[in-house]
Amino acid sequence: MRKTLSENKLLKQRKKYVNIDRERRENKNIIISGRLKTVMGQNVFLKEAINEAMISESLDEVPVGAVIVRNNEIIARGHNLKESMKDCTAHAEIMAIREASRKLDSWRLSDCDLYVTLEPCAMCAGAILSARISKVFIGTFDPTAGACGSVINVLQNDALNKWTEVVWLYDEECGEILTNYFKRKRAGV
Repeated sequence: MRKTLSENKLLKQRKKYVNIDRERRENKNIIISGRLKTVMGQNVFLKEAINEAMISESLDEVPVGAVIVRNNEIIARGHNLKESMKDCTAHAEIMAIREASRKLDSWRLSDCDLYVTLEPCAMCAGAILSARISKVFIGTFDPTAGACGSVINVLQNDALNKWTEVVWLYDEECGEILTNYFKRKRAGV
């Protein structure tokens, strides 16, 4: 019974942020620049990942969000639920990969891209490789546990049999969300 209540709460939070962002998008022109959709210079898919991060934050989780895109459409979303689910694998990337796999009825996501607000850790990078995700767009680096080049590079390691392209977006908002969250936590707010 508890799980159902939590799921309902998560769905309500997600709808709130998705509706707010949908209203914003309807009032702006979407420009396709290469493979990146941008609105007023900001990546639309990364903005959706930021919305997922905000859902995490509202649940008192570390604010990290991810979306998986196929054929220029978001097919899956995820945000950190590690504390809520009491599951150390409930990272945003893992949640999005699980949803995409269910939706496509396949673990192979080779024609999909992942947009994530924070550089994936080693566990998530391993899952990205295993899922065969073709490209990862990263909002900000993780200097303590990043596994896409900051600390180690799992996604582009010559010793492994798979390789995933990484695109660094260096989005200020992604870094600010995390910085502000941890400042509040340290201050006890």
